[in-house]
Order: sequence, then C-alpha cells, then structure tokens
Amino acid sequence: MIAIGKSKAAETNVTVDSDSDCVEIVDRGLVNRSRACNLLKIMENFTDDQKKSVREIGFGGMLKVCLQRTEQHMFPWFVENFDYSSWMFNIGGGKQFVITPYDVYDVFCLPLNPSKDVVETLRMGDNVLKSEWRDHFGVSGNIPLRLVEDKIKDLKRGGDEFKRLFVVLVFSTFLAPIANRTADLRFIKSLVNVNEIRSFNWCKYVLERLCEAVKNYKKGEQQSVSGCVLLLEILYFHRLKFRDIAESSTLPLIQHWTTLKVRDRIKMEREAKCFGSGILDEETYPSIHNALMEMKQDIECRVEAVKDLAVSKNTRGLGNSSSDFVSPVVDPPNPNAIVSGIVNEINSLYGDSSGYESMFQSTLVNGQARCSISIGQPCDDVVYVSAFMRSNRAIMKSLPRLHQEIADFCLVDDDESPLLGVDLVWYDLNHSIPGDELLSLQGGEHIYQSVLEHWAILLNLNQAATSVKPQKFYFGVEQSVFIPMLISKHYFLFVCNFEKKTIQFLDNRVYEEKDIDQFCKVSDVLADMLSTFLDIRCHPNASNILEFQMEVVNFDWKSSTETNDCGVYAMIHMLLFEGSSFTCEDLKRVKKRALMRAQICATLVLMDANSARSDVLTRLQEFNPQRGAIQKEVARRKKIKDQERKKQEEEENADKRKKVKEDKVEKSKQQQNKENVEKKGRNLRSVKLRKQASKRRRMQMLRKGRNQ
Repeated sequence: MIAIGKSKAAETNVTVDSDSDCVEIVDRGLVNRSRACNLLKIMENFTDDQKKSVREIGFGGMLKVCLQRTEQHMFPWFVENFDYSSWMFNIGGGKQFVITPYDVYDVFCLPLNPSKDVVETLRMGDNVLKSEWRDHFGVSGNIPLRLVEDKIKDLKRGGDEFKRLFVVLVFSTFLAPIANRTADLRFIKSLVNVNEIRSFNWCKYVLERLCEAVKNYKKGEQQSVSGCVLLLEILYFHRLKFRDIAESSTLPLIQHWTTLKVRDRIKMEREAKCFGSGILDEETYPSIHNALMEMKQDIECRVEAVKDLAVSKNTRGLGNSSSDFVSPVVDPPNPNAIVSGIVNEINSLYGDSSGYESMFQSTLVNGQARCSISIGQPCDDVVYVSAFMRSNRAIMKSLPRLHQEIADFCLVDDDESPLLGVDLVWYDLNHSIPGDELLSLQGGEHIYQSVLEHWAILLNLNQAATSVKPQKFYFGVEQSVFIPMLISKHYFLFVCNFEKKTIQFLDNRVYEEKDIDQFCKVSDVLADMLSTFLDIRCHPNASNILEFQMEVVNFDWKSSTETNDCGVYAMIHMLLFEGSSFTCEDLKRVKKRALMRAQICATLVLMDANSARSDVLTRLQEFNPQRGAIQKEVARRKKIKDQERKKQEEEENADKRKKVKEDKVEKSKQQQNKENVEKKGRNLRSVKLRKQASKRRRMQMLRKGRNQ
C-alpha cells in the first residue's frame, strides 16, 4: 500500500515536457506500506516442509523474492501513468504497453488459470466463514497479522492450514496490502478447498486489485493506493532498456532485483532528464509474449480438432467409417537456430539409438508425441546425482543414456536445485509442469495431477497423428473415452467403451463389495455428465451412455495394499488398455515401477511437443560435466538436512516426552489434591458424626438424669 502524506510539502506535483512528452516527478511524497521485509524474515526461516507446501499451491515464485525494502521514489510516476481501465502503461514519448495477467505471472509465477477467477466473500455476507476465521484466532474483529505470522512459524510441517495462512499473509502484506496490518479475508472462499488454490487465476486477481486501488486513489475516494505497485516497477525495468541494457528475462522476473539493484537503477534514472528515458524493448519481452500468444492459438486449434474427433459422426466406433480421414495435427514450424543447434548437438553426441525397445518407445511413435532426437544406447557410466536414481542404479542402467541423464537431472531433490519453479514441460500457457511437480515422479512420492494431465495430452497427440482413425480420447474419446480420476490421493480410471457399451473401471486396488457399489454410483454420475457433454454436440449415441453398466476390469497385479504408485498404474493403463484385460509383468515389481517413473519423466521432457525441451537440454549439457562435484555437494546438503531433521524430530520427541511427563505430574497432583479433598471431606464428616453421637449421648444422659 502507498499513501500520500498529510502535509502540504508532501504533495506530489507532476510536470510535462511538451517537447519530449516525458513526465517528471518534481516532488515525491508517497509512503510505501507494501514492504516485503516482514514476509522475507518469515520465509527465510521456512523448513523444507513449509517450502514444499508453498510450491504445492503454486506460489513457489514468492520464495525467490529478495527485495528487503521497496524503494518508493518512482511510485507516484507509476501510478500517474498507469491507466486502470485499459491496463495501459504510458511511459511517454509514444512508448506504451499493456499489462496483462500474463505479465503478473512473469513477475511472480503465481497460478494462472484463465477459466477460473478468484472467488471473493460478500461484503455483507459469508459471515459464518469469516466468523470461523476470527474464532480460530480468538478475536471478534480484524485479525492482526502478527497472529497469522506467529501461527505460520509454529506450523513447521506445513499442511493445509499453513497453505491457507500463507496466501492470506502474502496478499495482506505484499501482493494487495491493506492498512493497519490486518488479515485480508476478501478471498478466503477460494481457500476453503486447499487442493483448488492453484487452480484459480491469482495473477488476474493481483492485477485487478491494483487497478481497483489506483482507480479509488485517482478519484479521490482513498488517500492511499493498496495494491502491488512494485509490479509496475519491475515490468517498467524490464520493458525499458535504460542505457540500452536489456534485463534478464528468466522467470520469475522478481528474482533478479535486490534492494541495492533497484536503488541504483532509480538513482541513474533520476540523474537523467526525466523518468522514461530509454528504448522500449520490442525484441526480448514483447516478442516472447507474441510468440506465446501465437503458440496458444495454434494449440487451441489443435485441441478443438481433437475434441471434434471425439464427437465426430464419421469415425469408427461412434458412427459410420470413413476412408478420407485427415490428421488434425498440423506440422510444427521449423525450429529456430537455437533449438536446431542444441538438437543437432544432442544427435551427434548421443548417436544412434536403434535396437533399444520399450513399451513407451514402441507405442508413442506418432506426431509430436514421439521423440525425434537421438537418445543413445543403454550404458553404465552415468554418474547419478539424484538419490532416486542412485537407489535404483542397477535397473536404471537398462535405459538409454539420454533417458538416464534427463531423469537424473530432473529428479534431483535439493533445495538449491536450479529447476525448482522452472517449467520442464511446457505445452501451452495453461499446461506446464514445473520442476518441483515433476519431482513427484521420484520413488515413493504421490504423483502430481499435472503429470497425469500432460500424460493425457501426450496420448491424445499420439492418437491424433495415427495413420488410421483415432480409437481413443483422453480427458485430462473415439472408440473409448479415458477419464482419469483422483479421490483421496488415489488415481484410478474410468473408460467409456462404445464398442462394449460399458463404463469400465480400471484400478490397481482390490475392493470390497460395498466399495464397488460406491464406484458404481460415481460411474452413473460420470455417464450422465458424459451424455450431456456429447448431447450438446448432437452426438447420436449420447443418450445410449446412460444405459452403460460399470464393468470392473481385473488385472493380476491388483492388491488390497495402498501404494503411491497408483499414478504409475493409471498412466500405464491409459497407455496399454485396449478394451480388455492385458498382462504386464513389470507392473508387479517395485523396481520396475521405479524404472517406469524414470521413463515417464524422460518421455514427457523429451517429446517433440515440449516447447521447453531445448532449454532443458541446454541446462543438461551445462550440468553433465559437473555431475561428480554436484553429486558430492547434494549429498553433503542432504546429510546436513537429514541431521537437522533428525535433530528437529529429537527435539519434538523430547518436547512430547516432557509434556507427557508434565501432564503425568499434573495429573498426579490433581489426583492427589482430589484424594486430599475427599479425605478432608471424610474427616469432616467423621468429626461431624462423632460430634452428633456425643451430643446424642449427652442428651440421653440428661434425659436419664431428669427421669431419675
């Protein structure tokens, strides 16, 4: 938040040079309340579990903020030149550009889902939800941020509560700060389901909150600007080549700016004639943005084409056959010189890969689903850095060299890995897998949903480019519709089989009859939804789906034991299932499933459709010569990390034992006090009874004396 000082001397005056159209700030009186210092102090002490929780909700870019202090000298000029209605930033001299949610993503790498806006609470409603938050902190009014900060510090293991509180803290202090250091509850409806936090368009929300704040300030409705004005500053620094210097464009952009660097840049600009003196960079940043837009449009055309295939009346399995089928996937444009160069280098370095066979290699052979570059031959001389590859060394040697190197490079679980937050698989603006999510393919981990979504995209690309008509369509089909499901961290698969007229249930788990009944209910709901989906598109068999019964498909690897490999089973089912049970001995063995994880990782990264492949391969070539040294450093950090975790667990166990002992002592004291009270009560009753007995005896003696 930024606020105008109350004194007359603090007012901001703006003058315009009519010759150059430059805007110069004569007096700067804005006070910046949006400071990252408190946020950074908290984040610098985050445990590994807390950092992992931040990345799981898609806010990993915030961990790379390094601005201890926000310089405010240019803020009045930014606010003056930003149009909240058109999102246009006018630098002056005919230089201007539009700021979009994609720009917010570039700066902070927050979740960006154009189809799902952040849901706000009603101003005079949602009182129950607001009250729950206030009751949780034991307050009746606004929640002080210090309570949120203290709670976050206590939640060392991360978790759902930590994730919610972190989003509230980040927005209340940095992305959309409010006055008086209190928690912002405007968006808590979007935090109810923690698993959906990363599915909202937080980038658009940050921009809209900034526009709202600038609007209220310019109309005189507020004496402050609550919003992330720092966003304007970072974008200005990157869009304007001051002294003909282009800033680094690696994401998130915020990571390139320290307090000292910002201060030096502002100092140089203040020494110039006016702010905005420089060349608008129309090569680095805008060209990247335009390229992404063109690629997005191309991808959307392809997706629509694949969807049309799924509901076409003239494709085998859904209607009459046709012999004039044309693949909807257009040939990709020729790669640029950089991509071509790294591909040629890889081909010459790894040589011929003929002779190597696997279920992935033999199935994924069409269009952009295949890998057109050389992957080499199986070898045993790759130095593994990742703990996952080292622990499965014997079986990983059966993979081609490039697969080994890619899987090992991408699955290094280290806090200082340069791949954390970097997109290793990039299909379009809405579909990508950052390094920390691809890391879930290491053994023993629950596989992220984004991995399965891209696996479905890969299989759709493979089907769409077949020489015959596509027989399958994967949601997230032709003769079969494949629908992966995720419930309570367990993956399974429903397949709508138009040929058999059934909804087939594929799972690696064995269930009791009562559980199967529940899945039948899910199948009925799914059939209704799919029927509606096809009916809207006038499909002739839409109503028939409602009559499809669920069929449980049996496999000889099914077990009643829970396993984090459920994602592996689901992806192999999607790859190999053709309408009936099949055999796959590798799925029965733990080590073979670990091998499949590595193969899936390498397959997703190396497929031709991955726009980030050339960047990953370039990083790999820089990584390979240093494998030995990096392996030792990673092992050293892991040892320190394990020691710290062990120490933390010992301290927690000691605290628990101490608490148990204290509780035992307290309970013993309470019991003793209770016994003492009861004993005292018994004594008092005994004394009272004795007194009563003595009194009765005296009365009896008195009556006896009178009678005599």
